[in-house]
Amino acid sequence: MLARLIPRLLALVPAPLVEALRRRRRVAAALDRLVSLLLRPVHGEPVAIARGPAAGLLLRLPPASSVWLSGNVELAVQRALADLLGDGEVLFDVGANLGFFTVLGARLVGPSGRVVAFEPHPANVALLARNVELNGFANVTVVAKVVSDASGERLLGGSNTALASVLAAAGEAPDAIQIPAVSIDDFVAGGPAPNVVKLDVEGHEVQALRGMARTLALHRPVIVCELHTEPERVAAQLLDHGYTVEPLAPPGDVRPGAHVLARPAPS
Repeated sequence: MLARLIPRLLALVPAPLVEALRRRRRVAAALDRLVSLLLRPVHGEPVAIARGPAAGLLLRLPPASSVWLSGNVELAVQRALADLLGDGEVLFDVGANLGFFTVLGARLVGPSGRVVAFEPHPANVALLARNVELNGFANVTVVAKVVSDASGERLLGGSNTALASVLAAAGEAPDAIQIPAVSIDDFVAGGPAPNVVKLDVEGHEVQALRGMARTLALHRPVIVCELHTEPERVAAQLLDHGYTVEPLAPPGDVRPGAHVLARPAPS
């Protein structure tokens, strides 16, 4: 009963208010703690997402991520993927975290489509795989690697699984962990090419886009990207590749924390 009731109550909070609160890091942390407290009776249990394009999908989430069960987080991104993806298509979920957009994408592309979920943090990878299995999706491939400008290895901050980011040097974080890296171009050379790429890599966007230059030129996927530390540089990269860049959420806003939709410009 609680597993159904609490997400539905959370879903009553308007999505714009949820997003406005989450853009303030301290407020977002307090919100996550409150939601975690409400959901304590069902921690570790599969809970159905309450609303939005992902409604009805099941997730097991750690306490700090429980607000996703409302279905009201990044609703503009959810709707964009629902508009962009159809049966038989391929989604690359780059920075898949615990799998919210992975399982949504798996539903949208259907059994004949495919989702490739790239997630570097080992704790997230385990939950991601579990959430895919929980929903019975056989069309998902989990790649436990950092997406970067070249294949090899990278250092990842290890303490915050939700915001884990690639580090320039080990001294930046005492808990840094070494993770294998792959470029999208290298992956596509031996696997499927994406129709859509959802990119959320916590400040590593410039490097990730640099590593998919050939894929952007040859396959022209649509990009849904969350901006972090260098929004103008990311937008410039996409424009240089012949893409249009449209603010997705908040409307008209291109800044850290915003999302943009990048499409191949008409020839």
